[in-house]
Amino acid sequence: MRLWSAASRDLVCGYRGCAIAAGQPMQIIRIGGLPDRLRCQEHAQGPVDWTQIDHDQRAINAERDEPAVSHRMLPLRSVMAAVDLKQRQTGERDE
Repeated sequence: MRLWSAASRDLVCGYRGCAIAAGQPMQIIRIGGLPDRLRCQEHAQGPVDWTQIDHDQRAINAERDEPAVSHRMLPLRSVMAAVDLKQRQTGERDE
């Protein structure tokens, strides 16, 4: 499968080692379980699909706009199982 996306950082074309600057269009080639292969505009097959890049960028921006999940601190006693340390030291465990 061939997808078009904008580079999120400076990358290298997998065909000739050309530089792909951040924000520039690049083609991503996905084959089965293999790692993605990147191609610059010059070495990609077919013209740039700007609608696909715009859709990709909107999805990334939507993820950034989501509110952060707050993680509430819990007391250790509420997380740990009730353990009697003195019984554990004597070898009498309640399991």
